[in-house]
Amino acid sequence: MAREVKQIAAHFFLLADPDIGVGHLMRCDALAQTMNEQGVQTELIIQTKNGEEWLSNYAPISSWRSEDWASNPDVCRKSIIRKSEAYTVIAIIDAYNINPDISNLFSQFADLTVYFDDFGDVKVDAGFIINGGPGADMIPYPDKPGISYLLGTEYQVLRKPFRQPARRVHRNCIQRVGIMLGGTDHRGAARELARLLRSELHEDVSIFIVGTEDSSTSGNGIEYTGFLTSRDLRELFLGLDILITAGGQTMAEAVACELPTIAIKTAENQKFNIYGWQRAGVCIFIGDISMQTFQSELRNAIHKLMSINERRKMSDKCKLVALHMGASQLTNELIKACLILPQKSK
Repeated sequence: MAREVKQIAAHFFLLADPDIGVGHLMRCDALAQTMNEQGVQTELIIQTKNGEEWLSNYAPISSWRSEDWASNPDVCRKSIIRKSEAYTVIAIIDAYNINPDISNLFSQFADLTVYFDDFGDVKVDAGFIINGGPGADMIPYPDKPGISYLLGTEYQVLRKPFRQPARRVHRNCIQRVGIMLGGTDHRGAARELARLLRSELHEDVSIFIVGTEDSSTSGNGIEYTGFLTSRDLRELFLGLDILITAGGQTMAEAVACELPTIAIKTAENQKFNIYGWQRAGVCIFIGDISMQTFQSELRNAIHKLMSINERRKMSDKCKLVALHMGASQLTNELIKACLILPQKSK
């Protein structure tokens, strides 16, 4: 028997800190905004080991609070129960290595459970699994009758400014190069990349290290931008000729901007995304910065993209990747699922 139709509340449970980055936060915030526009009440429950002051630099637009939920079942339980009488409650989880007891709690108390799973490591028996990456089809997800999979770039969540047409203009010569490695830049890879680029590029070429406030090596045509809003980041991307980035949320936003990209792997969970983007022809993958051949691979990629024709070809392939409606697609799927849920006792 279908349940009484109630207003829907979506609680997002996620992690954000300098090590894992803020890509999870950005996509959850983007999805929450879209769901809110469709009448869903949303809240982000964010666990960070760096405290609210650090988190406030990346403060989402959606309603949010900082709580240690991943090891505290009471936080998860109370968040859901306080809404469960008046709302159909969706628990949306964007985190790695979730404690099975916490997952069981979500299944027990939420009406619908949804997991972002970029790597095929979420072990649950019911709910939705989302992977909006281009390499989602490379992951051997288990065939379980209780799980619905939403896979592929049609479910890629972009922040609002990146959903607009790019209208990229290419320069004859490379003038502006960006480096953005996110939270996984704990080895200082961006600084090393800037040093290598400086030795390969003309002295007039500007290099931007995005999202990093450490200006210890600024100068010599290298600029640190610090944190940028999504609107400012899109404007920067539209002004770059090349971006060097890892395989997370930034890569999808670069594709949306039709920005020729050199991809490096900074974490194991990025590999399927990178392989998928490489297969789509929207990036050149040069491996891990720790590889002995990395500098020569970087040099070869830079020299290839010095050709305006190569950059144009890569941008044209970006246009073929369906990205811009992912948040709306997910919202519609989840609302539809809520409307046909069977009655559930809590």
